[in-house]
Amino acid sequence: MQKSRFRNITGFSTVLLYIGVFLSQGFTLAAVDSLQLARKLYKMHDYENAYEEYRRYLSQQLYLVDFADYVIEASLSITDPLKQISFVLQYLDQAPNFYNRKILYEYLGFLSEYIGDYPKAIAYYTHAYMISRPLDHGLYLRIAILNFELGEYPHALYMARITMDKVTAYVKNDVLLVMIRAILMMPGALDNMNDIVRRERVYIEQYAQPNLLYLLYLGFLRYQQIDKSQEFLANLLRRYPDSPEALELQGKIRRVSMPSLLWW
Repeated sequence: MQKSRFRNITGFSTVLLYIGVFLSQGFTLAAVDSLQLARKLYKMHDYENAYEEYRRYLSQQLYLVDFADYVIEASLSITDPLKQISFVLQYLDQAPNFYNRKILYEYLGFLSEYIGDYPKAIAYYTHAYMISRPLDHGLYLRIAILNFELGEYPHALYMARITMDKVTAYVKNDVLLVMIRAILMMPGALDNMNDIVRRERVYIEQYAQPNLLYLLYLGFLRYQQIDKSQEFLANLLRRYPDSPEALELQGKIRRVSMPSLLWW
């Protein structure tokens, strides 16, 4: 989800330079030279000098429409994630609008998650959500996952439930993954899992991805609900016969470790 968005920036695939449209009238040739030189140095792995050129470019304060993308691009010349965070924070208040500020908060959340500072990541993702227009409910899913990782299972379940009816069918699969995993870590798991399956049966039958069917199979098997576990196993093998989950359950591939209900 969020990681793929920011990984794409490393190749500059999301940074579009339509100079006549995106730059203010204060744009100068020197600024473009700094940007082009910074990119050239970055590709040569001369990150220290690339960093200086990026800072020179951003110092022009041109208030670009894609301001956040340039700040993120510049931050990639810094190899230490903690220093990347400090760098981005310097430019947060310069973001020309809520859209750009939201992207920077989201990136700060991504970096904090990367270094394992989940509480800080949750705080940044929450800031990003609060100023997103329209509201980016996918960020709530990210927060739910991090709450799960922190062992805050009731909160993870609560956040996932809020998100349930506000995301696309594809993302809903991930929401259900969080909900079921959280439920399996709390008392009354079997009853609550049965309740979710009953309410979401149509979705599960039509849209559930292999990882969700696999989790349901393992979850019901844990409570010796053989008929139900076999139902989800049959669904998985019928719909996704070539998926890693199906191949594993057929004995065609083997994990290096035992399956875990915490597996994402």
